[in-house]
Amino acid sequence: MTIDEKLIRSVLLPSAVSVFFAVVVSFVLLMLINSSFMRMPLTSGVPSVKPASMHTTAGQTGSGTNYDAIGERNLFRAKLQIELPKPKTKEEIEEEVFVNTMRNYNLKGVWVGSNKKDNFAFIDKGPQKGVWIHRNGDQLEGGIILAEIGPNAVLMTKGNLGATLTLFARGFERTPVKKTDTKPRNTQGEIRATGSR
Repeated sequence: MTIDEKLIRSVLLPSAVSVFFAVVVSFVLLMLINSSFMRMPLTSGVPSVKPASMHTTAGQTGSGTNYDAIGERNLFRAKLQIELPKPKTKEEIEEEVFVNTMRNYNLKGVWVGSNKKDNFAFIDKGPQKGVWIHRNGDQLEGGIILAEIGPNAVLMTKGNLGATLTLFARGFERTPVKKTDTKPRNTQGEIRATGSR
């Protein structure tokens, strides 16, 4: 065997075979892709029928291009109509602020005296603010009023919203409130349980 025959057998023959198989595989892939496109409903070549939902804007004639077919096919499963949330009313915003503030509060203790002015509540306002001592009628953050101190619970109100904090319980319980809630008193006498003001 000569060098040319060895070269043809070792290099050119395998190269030619691999190129041939690459061309055959490419041709098969193109046929598969083309057949998948053939299954899609295309409107080109089909006489166009004017759908009832086709609309024209001012200054546009009826012979304009109709893009409704694109939206109807929705190839990418896009959400075509978004539902905008309705804006919250003033009452809903106040209730949300009230609830978020009350979530931070825990009743740590009460002192019930013979007189309402001798009643005290020890309220934990969260890890950042600590425990504070309040009396009946004190106004807390966000306009919340300490309306009533009982033997094992306190009633907090803000307008027509009410919540009850109970000793040894996490969270609060919603309470209906009458319009005759107590007026806030001067909170200059509020004392922090750690001794500072």
